[in-house]
Amino acid sequence: MKKAFIKIAVVCTCVLAATFFSPDYERMFSGYSPEALDRFISYLISHIGRYYPGVPINKGMIFAIPMWIIIILSLLKTVDWLSTKRFRRKKEVKPRDLKKTEPGEESFSEGEEFDASKGGDFNKEILVQFFLKLFKIQIGASKSSPGKYSPVTTINVWPNRVYELSVFHSGDWVSRRLTIGPLGDDGVSKSVCYYVIYDDHLVVKVPPEPITDFQEYLACIKADMRIARKIAPKECIIPRVSVVLGRLLSPGMKNSETQNLEKNYVERLNSNSQFQEYLKIGRSFVFFMDLARYYFLSSVVNEMHDMENAMPREILGFPNMIWDTYEFEGRYGHHNSHIGFEMRNIYEEYEREIGRLLLQYGVTTPLPSYTMKHWFLVHLSGRGRIESEGDLSQSFIEDLNALSRESMIDNKTSIESYRRVVREYIYKSTIARFKAEMGSIVTNIIGLLIYLGKKQVSMRDLKPDNLIIAGDVDRYPVFLRSPDQFTMGFIDVETAVDYSPENIAEIMQPQLGGTPKYATPSHLFPNQWIIEIFGDLKRILHLQDWYASVAMIFKVITGGNLFDKTAALLPDIKRVLEGPMETDDNVRSTVEYVSRMFWKNSTEEFQEKIQKNKSVLNTVNLIVREKDRQVFLHQLSHEKKNLSVRLAAKINNQSLFKSKQNKEFLFNAPVEQIAAMRRKCESGSGEKLNNKQEIIQFFKEFEPLKIQMEQRKSALDYLKTSGPEIPVATMMEVMFNIVLTAMFTEVWGDHTAGSAGGVQDSDQGTSHDITL
Repeated sequence: MKKAFIKIAVVCTCVLAATFFSPDYERMFSGYSPEALDRFISYLISHIGRYYPGVPINKGMIFAIPMWIIIILSLLKTVDWLSTKRFRRKKEVKPRDLKKTEPGEESFSEGEEFDASKGGDFNKEILVQFFLKLFKIQIGASKSSPGKYSPVTTINVWPNRVYELSVFHSGDWVSRRLTIGPLGDDGVSKSVCYYVIYDDHLVVKVPPEPITDFQEYLACIKADMRIARKIAPKECIIPRVSVVLGRLLSPGMKNSETQNLEKNYVERLNSNSQFQEYLKIGRSFVFFMDLARYYFLSSVVNEMHDMENAMPREILGFPNMIWDTYEFEGRYGHHNSHIGFEMRNIYEEYEREIGRLLLQYGVTTPLPSYTMKHWFLVHLSGRGRIESEGDLSQSFIEDLNALSRESMIDNKTSIESYRRVVREYIYKSTIARFKAEMGSIVTNIIGLLIYLGKKQVSMRDLKPDNLIIAGDVDRYPVFLRSPDQFTMGFIDVETAVDYSPENIAEIMQPQLGGTPKYATPSHLFPNQWIIEIFGDLKRILHLQDWYASVAMIFKVITGGNLFDKTAALLPDIKRVLEGPMETDDNVRSTVEYVSRMFWKNSTEEFQEKIQKNKSVLNTVNLIVREKDRQVFLHQLSHEKKNLSVRLAAKINNQSLFKSKQNKEFLFNAPVEQIAAMRRKCESGSGEKLNNKQEIIQFFKEFEPLKIQMEQRKSALDYLKTSGPEIPVATMMEVMFNIVLTAMFTEVWGDHTAGSAGGVQDSDQGTSHDITL
């Protein structure tokens, strides 16, 4: 830079001297070749543009500007540079070398803070500004160099957004692109994650509360490292300082092994706190993870169930479908033929409206029928709007789009019926097309769940956005058809806990929270509450991942969420639990209240959606490996044993049926007989009873236990005798019931009941031993 300024000063001085003898430019440079003159002018333009970036400059302007103005500008810049160097003698930072710094310049991390209340677009831009600063350092530009960014509107990768980053460097604008998008659903008390494409595929995680202390930041990374070591050799992507610093340091350091490289970076960060600024956005440290060669499970699922693009592909890809009755019925079913008839009537009216619009604009030449049908289908598919069409004016196009929207609104009922039929067809086609891939993914989800149980680690925030798929990138997505051709791993383990210590008190308190669509109220209970109320802390922590896995399996197969309505309760449950609770009784009653509310809704939603999608869920089979089968058999045997104890306790604690024969009958009778006796009492037929209402209430509470017991027996028998392939719906029902039994403790009675209390023993003076 210094040589450049000296060169300008020398050249300008020579030119100044020459001006006294030459009245114009041509005579002044007559001794130089045209090529040399062009090189000089280009050199002059680049440096004026660099040091006066707000001034537009070109060759024509150079010859139009008096030479004395150019000389003065150059001399002023040279004087300014020399005066700066007098007081700042440290060498400038060399590109890709962080050993030296630039004191006096703005901090790298200066800027606005992340603010959830301002919305996703605001926070995306904060992230863009961070990567713009990073880009400046990578290309060797000064931090004060002009920079700008703007969205690339021609590329639509919703919900991601592509930006163009530009930095003025060495006399020219240097540009590159950056992609940023949200990652995952909003959690309860959790970090916010963003998916970023910048050289590589990255994840940027912003903590819920700012982390300003570097040692606290390192402690969070080390905690994740402990979990990663615990579940090795499974893939586990955790935050690393090398993700950012590796893009700034000299290439020689990059050849070290990952662990040694990370250690070297941490040592540098500890020895020079200024380097820590490169890991901050605003005043808070943020976490960076490198996805490298992995695929998000969520991305894979979204590709399979790409309804947003599948609908336009289906409608626009078969443009004659509506007007061909036989083809319409063959594709969408004879029972939907009336919908095709309705759509043809709507189009005929639409075509007449277009004719009137054309006359208003003085267009007398008839348009081809296929052109108007295309316009109709564009709006029918929900694709958006017509941008242009031949020689038609832009104002006509605007009116055409308005007319099309009105047609869709005026015929909303018929349009929605048509779209529903198309969606159902796409849905069934998707299942048929990706049946093998879905089965393989579910198989590996189950395998991952069993693996976590053996390692005694609970992730506590399992969801498609936190699972990665590793396979041969050259064979993607073909390798998804076989569960043995790919593995699954984890990313973002901030809520995970190692529950292997024998002493329960030594199990760390994990971060309370989770993603509502994959979480239970127990995600918000401190360890001590779980121990006091449920007894088995380890089992509850493990089954939190089971619940999430059930929801994930449903997502993989259907593309939808299993617990939408139930998830909406979690924020309210969190607020209730954060309220004042002065005694243990307050804690117990509050936990029972939120659990009863949650599991009642969860069970209803599970049963409703499983029933609605059962044909599809039973179409896909998962492969249960023998080692995984044994785990499920063990869990079911455990549940059956617990239910046997609960049944016996329920029978022994009542005084309505006191004889040994009656108690044995109650224990062994199938649920159909119990239900028949309840209905008999309710109808009033048979023996006249003094305590009829108490008997009816006992049967109502006893029946759910019998149903659960028979479900466990049936599931055990099925798993023992079935082949390796099991319908997904069957496995989901087994898993959900195991979680429900564990997390809705028996002392609360039936989770569907309106009252928490059970039936009290009858007064011995009025009780009767009834023959069953």
